[in-house]
Amino acid sequence: MENITVSNKLDKVRIGLVVSVIFLLFVLVWIWGPTPESSIETETITKTEIMIQTVFGTTTITSTNSPIMTITPTSTTTVFGTTTITSTNSPIMTITLTSTTTATITRTITVNTVVDKRVEPIAFVVHQRSNDIYIVDLETDEVVSTFNIGDNPHEVVLHPTRPLLYVSVAGSRMVSVVDIDSFDTVAMMPTDYYPHGLALTQDGNYLYVTVDHPQQVWVFNTEDNTRIAVIPVGIAPHMIVVDSTDTFAYVTNTISDTVSVIDISSNTVVDTIDVDEGPEGVAVSPDGKILYVANQDSGTISIIDTDTRQIIDTIDGVDGKPIRVAVTPDQRLILVTHFNDDKVTVLNATTTEVLASLQVGPRPIMIAFHPSENIVYVSNLGSNYISIIDIENLKVTGTIEVGDGPDGIAIFLPERN
Repeated sequence: MENITVSNKLDKVRIGLVVSVIFLLFVLVWIWGPTPESSIETETITKTEIMIQTVFGTTTITSTNSPIMTITPTSTTTVFGTTTITSTNSPIMTITLTSTTTATITRTITVNTVVDKRVEPIAFVVHQRSNDIYIVDLETDEVVSTFNIGDNPHEVVLHPTRPLLYVSVAGSRMVSVVDIDSFDTVAMMPTDYYPHGLALTQDGNYLYVTVDHPQQVWVFNTEDNTRIAVIPVGIAPHMIVVDSTDTFAYVTNTISDTVSVIDISSNTVVDTIDVDEGPEGVAVSPDGKILYVANQDSGTISIIDTDTRQIIDTIDGVDGKPIRVAVTPDQRLILVTHFNDDKVTVLNATTTEVLASLQVGPRPIMIAFHPSENIVYVSNLGSNYISIIDIENLKVTGTIEVGDGPDGIAIFLPERN
């Protein structure tokens, strides 16, 4: 009887050990088992699209009044959609261009599904040297997609209500319009010469583009992407900003040392403001009352009353080629990027006192604000990364590795759509 009892006890111990071992093995398999496949799938897509493309002086043109032809132009003049061409292999001819008057190119897009599931802000970063756009998830600070855009892109803006991205592609001499849902180029707006600064009206109905030669601002209707106005401004217009009420646009003219004031309702220059040497960066306060101009050659910031259009203060000693200026949404701080000193200066907007001088990357240029957090992003044109600044504590907290020569930044907030 005693032996049976002991045997039963041993059996229970063995069963307990077996159960324990099975449980332990289950736990180990659960912990160290095969990693689930990532939900982020990446694929490469080659898209064939329509755009204007000139290679070594040879342009392929399709028009409404001529067959497809290839000519080598010796001179070209374009006026409101009509191009007169003199070439070495054809007589003088006039071709009326349409929206399909273009050559065909291909571009490669690396797409991943995280973009389609976006719930956090996304940054679109253009690169002057690698000729592409990187899409950065600002929740993880990681690049999630890339796509080619054209030769030497500079600035980028997002439509306020539609999923459209506008990019000034200087080397390709056009503004490209990209659908950020499909990554299709839905329109190309040729500018003949180098486009640079971009500004949309607050309602998104009109796009203003600076064209450096022959010193003009071109205005496009964003509904059909047609040019509706050409506005003569100063020499070498560069950056442009539209105020919060869609009343005026302000253009920096880097060689004229002036700011042109454009009346939005009439698309005419109504005033010209003299500033210091080499104005380039420009920002208007959210309430529209103050205009800030970064004068890179004189190392100053001009502060202008937009009602009187008079300079009310000048911040001196802003060395290192101040190239961009921005105002925080709460109007408390002014930020300036110093292109030659690799730093960002933060000033009190009321007193103009310098609060911090922050070391960032080489050739810092564009400044962009996180839509809901106290974070600023600065593109470093001489590098392959963006600097992240905690604007509340005034310190650099990290970097985001992107492509070669990051310049313009536009931030998309999914909730707005």
